[in-house]
Amino acid sequence: MASSTSPSSTSGLVWKLIAAGWELDDHTFTHPDLTTLGAAALEREVGASRRFLRKQYRQPIPFFCYPSGRYDDTVLAAVRRAGYLGATTTNPGIARPGQGLFTLDRIRVDGSDGVAGFAKRFRSLRLVGPL
Repeated sequence: MASSTSPSSTSGLVWKLIAAGWELDDHTFTHPDLTTLGAAALEREVGASRRFLRKQYRQPIPFFCYPSGRYDDTVLAAVRRAGYLGATTTNPGIARPGQGLFTLDRIRVDGSDGVAGFAKRFRSLRLVGPL
């Protein structure tokens, strides 16, 4: 985690978010390019990070997000093996049922966006047809 926040204060914030109804998902321990890792390192970043979060926060950790959007068939297999229900990419768009649960599109929201910024990003997708 690239933050000046201490681990104990970060953990406290996570507990507050969980109490407020937020879902906790995974994004690896160190944010590496997963396509460059060997089998053991890939399992640590994908599988061990999920096990750590499940134990630490007693949450199911159902979804994964590929660091920097980087994935290939080996990474997809590791994410499935780790027991996630699905994963998001950095591909812009609305996640749709037919695209596959482990390659879901997403709308990127930055901390400074606010509601107006999110609305602008959403409108820019020029959605056609039902969600």
